[in-house]
Parts: sequence; C-alpha cells; structure tokens
Amino acid sequence: MSDNQETLLGQIFLYAYAKKPSNLYSYSEYLPQYIATQLLVWEVIAGQRDAQFNRISNGYTPVKDVLNNFKNAEVCKQVKNFYESYEKNIKTGSKEVSFAYKKDSLAKENALKCGSDGTYTFTDKNGQLNNFDVTVKDGSVVSKSATQLKVKAEANKLITMKQNNVNASGERCGMLVLTNGSNNQTITKLQADPRDYYAAVKGVENGSLWIKKSSPDDNKVEGITFHITGNGIDGDYTTGKDGYIRIPGLKPGTYKVSEKTSSIYTNVRDKTVIVEAGKTAYVLFVS
Repeated sequence: MSDNQETLLGQIFLYAYAKKPSNLYSYSEYLPQYIATQLLVWEVIAGQRDAQFNRISNGYTPVKDVLNNFKNAEVCKQVKNFYESYEKNIKTGSKEVSFAYKKDSLAKENALKCGSDGTYTFTDKNGQLNNFDVTVKDGSVVSKSATQLKVKAEANKLITMKQNNVNASGERCGMLVLTNGSNNQTITKLQADPRDYYAAVKGVENGSLWIKKSSPDDNKVEGITFHITGNGIDGDYTTGKDGYIRIPGLKPGTYKVSEKTSSIYTNVRDKTVIVEAGKTAYVLFVS
C-alpha cells in the first residue's frame, strides 16, 4: 500500500463511518453508512482515487455499477447519499489552510508582520478555518471566519490550528479487511488523519514620526519645541537646524502633537497623527 493510499484511507476514516455494525448481514440504521464507507475504501485500494480524491478509471468495476446492482432500492438510495456526502466532505476537508505550515519551524521562518493596529490578520484562500480550533501562545483570537483569522499576540509567538471535526478522543480508526464470507484477514488498522497546522507572528514593528516646522516661504525653522503625547509618550522635542524633529521607535497608534507657544508663533493648533507599524508619519507646521 502506498503512502498516498494510507493518507486517503485516513481521511475516509476521519470523514466517513469508521465503526462496524453489530451485524453485517441484517439491516440497521448504520449499515448504509458502513457500506458507503467501504465503497470509498475499495476505490482507494483499487487505485480509483487520485491524491485529490478525484475518481479515476483504471479498468476495475466502478462504484456506480455496484450501486446499480443493489436489490433494495431504498438501501441503495441511502448508501448513495452517504457515499456522495462522505466524498464531498473528504474533498473539502482535505484542503490545506493556505497560509499555514505542517512544521512549526517553517511557520517561524515565514512569520507574519504586524498590522498597523497591532494585530495580525491571516487569510485562508481555501476557506478551511472553521474546521480548526486555534490556539495563540501568549495571545488571543480577535476574530475567526472560514477565510480569515485575526489574532493579537506577543512577538515571535506560534499559532496552532488543530482540526476540530474529530471525536472526543481526538482520533478515529478503521479496519481494512479482506473476507471471503467466512474468514477475515485484517490487512491493516489505520488511524484517521486529523491535521495540525502552524503559523507564526513577528514582533510588533514600531513606526516613526517626523515633524517639520517651516515658515510660509518654506524656510526651515530651528529651535521650536513641540509636546507629543500618546501610547506611553509624553515629552518635549525641539526642531533641529533643518527644521525637523525625528522620533523613531514609536508604538503604532494615535499621537497628539502640540506646538508650544512663543513670542514669534502664536495661535498654532494641535494636530493628531496616526503612526503605523513599519512606517513613518509626517506632520507639517507652517507659520
């Protein structure tokens, strides 16, 4: 059995019916589910499913012919419904989380930069996020939908996504059995294939603030003091010879810039500026 076949069987046992009815030779409510599952297992073993779980023709009897030979039309209908439902769930659920990685080391190498609001937003092109529970180390989930995950976290932390559509024990398993009606031979016992994915975040990038003071004729004005408040900053800064104040390493957020009055410049209004992560904000005072 190839690695690909084992993976596909694991997905069948995860999304289809992995138990065994008490009596295979009499009807029960679970029998159609069991038969539908075994038909999918047969397709994998017979090489009639590719890596994306698409059906392929290779000369063996196709499942549709098996379904057409059912003597009980109602049971056939039920089996077909379960078969198609399981097939759809396997195809949909087997898609990966597009932004995440199966190894935490790769996630750390491709860590996401912080947004301007101090959060991290991941977009899943495959729409699989509702199938996963998200844990943020030293952080929290701000919001989550099928396609988008927004988190708040400390610098250089790992995000774990664990598949949530498994039973309480976290795993399901099934038996792959050959039978001639009286004797059974177990080929292998396979666990379901619940998946874990990882993503990582970089530290919150600081921004910078540049304040320029100039005259109406665009001359640089040196020695003018400004008071700046916001996000832990509360202090005075003075323009240099080029008329600028340059403040690096500011946390993303809103700041208030106030020019201190002097005998030369009066009636100057305060200004509010937003500093974004990894960017420089500019404020111009002309008088």
